[in-house]
Amino acid sequence: MVDKVIESFKRDFLAIKSKGFVPSSRKHDTGIGKTFEDLIGIHENNNALADYKDLIELKSARELSESMITLFTKSPSFPKGINAVLREKYGQPDKTGMKILHTTISAVKFNTFAEKFGFKLDVDDAKNKMFLKLEFSN
Repeated sequence: MVDKVIESFKRDFLAIKSKGFVPSSRKHDTGIGKTFEDLIGIHENNNALADYKDLIELKSARELSESMITLFTKSPSFPKGINAVLREKYGQPDKTGMKILHTTISAVKFNTFAEKFGFKLDVDDAKNKMFLKLEFSN
């Protein structure tokens, strides 16, 4: 079954590619992905299921874009209100002065955020939980 879906996707992808440039169906950041979904016959959604025949999650980006693609997002859910606490305590002001905390976290090693902090994901399979670890840089 998997092989058939992959082959089907390849055929659909090549058919779209053969059309050449197609104007975006939406003008802002999500325009590329929305246009591709429209062309491949997927209705816009924001659910956790795979887009293409319930097997392939589609991601699109503009050529030469330096933006990272989010495969999934997870924010802490305990204790209540922890997202705001983390943002206020460790976030950095954006252009408007509002503190934001956007970072990519690994389960292998600590990252570096704002050259002050390091975050790491600790996965506890036995408890079926993830923990956010924090270290302070010198």
